[in-house]
Amino acid sequence: MKNIKEFFVGHWRKHSSLMLLIDSQVIIYLICAIFYALLSPDTYYYLALPADLQTFWPKAWTLLTYGWVHANILHCLGNLLMLYVFGRLFLRYLSPTRLVALFLAGMLVGGICFLLFYLIFQLCGMDLYFAPLLGSSAGVYALMCALLPKAGKSRIKLANFDVPLYSIILTILVLSLFKFGDNQSGGAVIAHLGGGLFGYLWIIIGRTTHVDILYPMTLIVNSFVEIFKNEPSPRKKESPLKDKQLDDILHKLRQSGYDALTDEEKRILFEQSKS
Repeated sequence: MKNIKEFFVGHWRKHSSLMLLIDSQVIIYLICAIFYALLSPDTYYYLALPADLQTFWPKAWTLLTYGWVHANILHCLGNLLMLYVFGRLFLRYLSPTRLVALFLAGMLVGGICFLLFYLIFQLCGMDLYFAPLLGSSAGVYALMCALLPKAGKSRIKLANFDVPLYSIILTILVLSLFKFGDNQSGGAVIAHLGGGLFGYLWIIIGRTTHVDILYPMTLIVNSFVEIFKNEPSPRKKESPLKDKQLDDILHKLRQSGYDALTDEEKRILFEQSKS
C-alpha cells in the first residue's frame, strides 16, 4: 500500500497529473487486452457503456469505466495523443486538479448525453442502434473545448506556420460530425460533443456568473488526493477556492508578467512551486 501511495503522490505534480491519467489508460488497456485474449471475450461487455437504459442499470459503473477501455490499439493511441497535447496546453492556464476533475466530469456528462440521446431516439420511434461506448474522448473533448474561451486566440506552431488554437479545435469538432451517421460511432460523437460542451460552458459560466459548475468534481478529486497523501495538516490541503485563486494568478502572470503580481500573489505562487 505504501508503494501505491508513493506512486500516486509522486505523479501528483504539475504535468504529472496528466501522466497519471495517461499511465492509467495504458495499464487498464493492457489488462483488458490480456483478459479479452486469454480469459473472457466478454471483458468489454462489463466495462463499456451500453446505450440501452435497461442494459445500463445493472452495471451503472460503466458510466465511468467506459473511458478507460478502447476498441483497439489505434483507438487508444489516438486518444492518448490528444489527451497529452491538449492536457499540456490546459496546464498552461489551469491547475492539475482542474485537469483531472474536468476530464472525469467530461466523461460523465458525455456518457449521460449518450444515454439520453438514445432514449430520445427510441421514444421518437426511430430504429437506431448505437454500439456500446468506449474510450476517453469525451473527457479529452472537455479539456479541448475549455481552451476555446480560455486560450483560443493563442497560436500553435505547426511545421513553419503559426496556427490559431481555435482553428485546430474547430476543425476537430467539424470532422467529428461526419461520423454521426455511422451506427458504430454516431453515439460516440454525441458523447464527445457532450463532454466538449461541458468544458466550454464551465469556462463561460465561471467567467460570466462566477459559478463553478466543476466544484463538486474538484472536491471529489481533492478528497481522493488527500486520502493517498495521508497528510492531516490542514495547511497543505488544497481546496477548489485555492485552485481558482491559483488559476487567476497564473492567468495574470501570462497576461501582464511577474512584476504585475502583488506580494501576496508572489508568495502564493512560490509556495505552490514547492508543493
